[in-house]
Amino acid sequence: MGMGMAIAFLGVLALLVSNSWSAPTEPGSTILSNDVTLLNRSSFPAGFIFGTASSAYQYEGAANEGGRGPSIWDTLTHQHPEKVQDGSNGDVAVDQYHRYKEDVAIMKYMNTDAYRFSISWSRILPKGKISSGINQEGIKYYNNLINELIANGLEPFATLFHFDLPQALQDEYSGFYSPNIIKDFEDYSELCFKEFGDRVKHWITLNEPWSYSVGVDKPYLATHYQLLAHAASVQIYKAKYQVSQKGLIGITLNSGWFLPYSNNTLDVHAAQRALDFAFGCIQDPWRSSFDFIGLNYYTSNYAAHLFHPNNDTDPTYWTDQHVNLTSERNGIPIGPRAASSWLYVYPKGIEELLLYITKTYNNPLIYITENGIDEFNDPTLSLEEALIDTFRIDYHYRHLYYVSTAIKDGANVKGYFAWSLLDNFEWFNGYTVRFGINFVDYKDNLKRHQKLSAGSPILDVSSLNRSSFPAGFVFGTATSSYQEDIKIMKDMNTDAYRFSISWARILPKGKVSEGINQEGIAHYNKLINELLANGMQPFVTLFHWDLPQALQDEYKGFNSPNITKDFEEYADMCFKNFGERVKHWITLNEPWSYSMRMEQPYMSSHYQLLAHAAAVKLYKTKYQASQKGLIGITLNSNWFIPFMDPLTKGDYPKSMRTYVGNRLPKFTEEEAKILIGSYDFIGINYYTSNYAAHLTKPFDRTKPPMYATDPQCDITSERDGRPIGQRAASHWLYVYPKGIEKLLLYTTEKYNNPLIYITENGMDEFNDPTLTLEEALMDTYRIDYYYRHLYHVLQAIKGGANVKGYFAWTFSDNFEWNSGYNQRFGLVFIDYKDNLKRHQKLSARWFGNFLKRN
Repeated sequence: MGMGMAIAFLGVLALLVSNSWSAPTEPGSTILSNDVTLLNRSSFPAGFIFGTASSAYQYEGAANEGGRGPSIWDTLTHQHPEKVQDGSNGDVAVDQYHRYKEDVAIMKYMNTDAYRFSISWSRILPKGKISSGINQEGIKYYNNLINELIANGLEPFATLFHFDLPQALQDEYSGFYSPNIIKDFEDYSELCFKEFGDRVKHWITLNEPWSYSVGVDKPYLATHYQLLAHAASVQIYKAKYQVSQKGLIGITLNSGWFLPYSNNTLDVHAAQRALDFAFGCIQDPWRSSFDFIGLNYYTSNYAAHLFHPNNDTDPTYWTDQHVNLTSERNGIPIGPRAASSWLYVYPKGIEELLLYITKTYNNPLIYITENGIDEFNDPTLSLEEALIDTFRIDYHYRHLYYVSTAIKDGANVKGYFAWSLLDNFEWFNGYTVRFGINFVDYKDNLKRHQKLSAGSPILDVSSLNRSSFPAGFVFGTATSSYQEDIKIMKDMNTDAYRFSISWARILPKGKVSEGINQEGIAHYNKLINELLANGMQPFVTLFHWDLPQALQDEYKGFNSPNITKDFEEYADMCFKNFGERVKHWITLNEPWSYSMRMEQPYMSSHYQLLAHAAAVKLYKTKYQASQKGLIGITLNSNWFIPFMDPLTKGDYPKSMRTYVGNRLPKFTEEEAKILIGSYDFIGINYYTSNYAAHLTKPFDRTKPPMYATDPQCDITSERDGRPIGQRAASHWLYVYPKGIEKLLLYTTEKYNNPLIYITENGMDEFNDPTLTLEEALMDTYRIDYYYRHLYHVLQAIKGGANVKGYFAWTFSDNFEWNSGYNQRFGLVFIDYKDNLKRHQKLSARWFGNFLKRN
């Protein structure tokens, strides 16, 4: 990637832990008093620690080496592999036992300050008790790891228990169901303090006691004895070791934030109960038995009062709360979903939780001991593709932003550990998901590769910028109507602007014979001239769904053959008035999207194609030789072939003829001739992809067939319970960047390598009135979307696709058709509450730097 802003999104942790960086201020850009683009290490207090986190069973491997005894996770994964999604185990895991030096070198290269790891109780005490023997080889391993960390300037944060209870203690007295565990945990803790405490200055007794407890039959009893074991460990550390070793001891708790499902008092109380059961049940009993709190935060939920828990079954932890937890409210998810079904991205929750802890528990010292996001382990990706995790950069960036705001509001947070350093064994998910900021190649001897989130400096993907694309490649933004924002576009270094002409602004009644509006012509002349004066090419669309009402009233618009002549005359008017300056014309935008809203979609599509062909024929006959422009059509990806086949073969696809029958209009011989080759370029609007399955029984035969049932396809965004990608605000928009590459290569092969422009590509977020302006501008998820799609556009070009330009949808937030102003697609934020003021989002700043010429 290029300089400046681009660097910020190539390894947020590497950036944050290195020297201070800030984005350059662009002319005309909106700078807030506390600009989100300034987030870096210096945004945090002096001494703030950045690190990565791991745990023994998930990382070490060497399960049967070095004198280690079995843990309950060894037993579970071997006796019940069906309980793990892929039937795997941690016997080898990611082999940190043998590769710890390599992993420490990775941490050092990333400029992190600390490493949080856990000690395997059964590697130190194979049978769980000192009286049953100490494993000196295990002691030696952790001494080696700790010494290696310190030698490389990294501070060890050691967790004593991270779910991997020695099996011997489970067999003897059911582990944390018994008071016997307290003494054994105290003895194990003391052994660790004695052996490692001269170098370990931060001890964590237990990791997520709540997570451990809710996974067993008696959660309250397990929680009770975990708390007592923790207290015993803390007491012995403070009594015997703290003064001489000068360390701190605490516990790590996990919790999301819980938002009331509604403003109803019952739901407000339900949200508090959910927090009490997840966090307060651990925190409240031992307010004084810690020096710090470790907090693991991943997600948040809505909480609603549950009036009638299932009384037919025995009470459980989940029913005791009388709370219904959900990730959606009124059909809108709380945030984009990650690979794990429970993980919805809600960065503001970490700020809310930190401030709640600060207020409720007398402002304790806090470390964020885990925070991260996962993706599916997708074996179809190339290594290069698998390293493009800009979505993870978005996750960490926005969460770190809210950590910094919580600190400014008084939270005593002193460190942040990303989960996780490496992809690893993720408990019941096995190796099916990846949380790592470093990629582990499970097919190639567990080789480590830095993902973009770790700051990969060696891959070609890290240098993606304007110069990656062929000379003359055009970058622009798109809208469907004129907005006076050319200066911002120029500041963003764009080459072109795609806009549409309002047919009714030029011809108020749709026809030349009914009068030409000279004021409308003057408006577009002014816009075109202003673009050219600022070095931008106008890409002009003649029809973007806004049909003059007069033509709809007179003959139902595109359901009538009359439209062909009127559209031809309107096009002629535009070519005549603007064509000497406009060198790229688009006749229609997404004819399928327009047609599918009509009662007769096939008829509407048919006459749109004929109107397009008439306009193209006119342009090529009368204007192209003198004006030296190009003319094409823009199609949307999910209804591409039904329009491309008529444009290249003169008829609809055979499959459509088969399934639709005589309801599909036919072209005459003359019409087919005009259609074939009626384009100089194809515009493609790509947003998302879907799975398609054959539908055996497509519809009720007693009802008339329709467009939705004719293809006999079940179109879905999920397969085997996995979404094809993260969902954006629009219910139909799932992020699948590889689809744009596949579509471009398919078009290249099937349609004789046409000239292509990507005329729209983008994603939306909900219009959230609760966000501050500063929060609303922080759209790193959009940078992720554009980066990954541009990467795959570039791959398609390298694969032979003749793509010459890319237009982001859209320049600014706007009226989004049936969604109104509920969603925002813009690179530029429109403040609907403040006279429609424009503010550049982070994505606009990113594009500006991406498009700088070297």
